[in-house]
This record gives sequence, C-alpha cells and structure tokens, in this order.
Amino acid sequence: MNADAHSEATNEVQNLRQALESRKVIDMALGILMSAHHCSPDAAFTILSRASQNRNQKLRDLASAIVRSTMDAGNKGSLPTG
Repeated sequence: MNADAHSEATNEVQNLRQALESRKVIDMALGILMSAHHCSPDAAFTILSRASQNRNQKLRDLASAIVRSTMDAGNKGSLPTG
C-alpha cells in the first residue's frame, strides 16, 4: 500500500468512527426527546432537526447539548420535561 492510499484509508476510518459517535449521541438525544414529549422516533427526529435548523446549529452539536444537559440535570436529581 502506498503512502497516499494509506493516508486515505486512515482518514476514511477516522470519518467512520466520528460518524458512529455522532450517531450514538443523536440516538441518545432522540430517546430523551421521545421520553420528554411522549412521541415516536420519527417525531423526535423532526423535533430535533427543526430545532437544529431554527438555531442554525449542527444536528450532532444540538444532540450533544441535549444529552449533556440531561446528564447534568440527572446528576441533580431531576430530568427536563421539554
């Protein structure tokens, strides 16, 4: 394998790992929204994507903020309701 091919493969692996991590966080945020709004996964995704667009914020960054905020609230003994 030449150096260019190796570099390209390494970048692809890194991008795939980042995508998987983003997906995990998005799935956690969807679960939080489903619980808070008593809605389906599709409805939770709609809520998340609209909020992302309205805030002009990347979906994964908003999802991460939701998860962090819920974890912080959980450490204080309460969960947000929306």
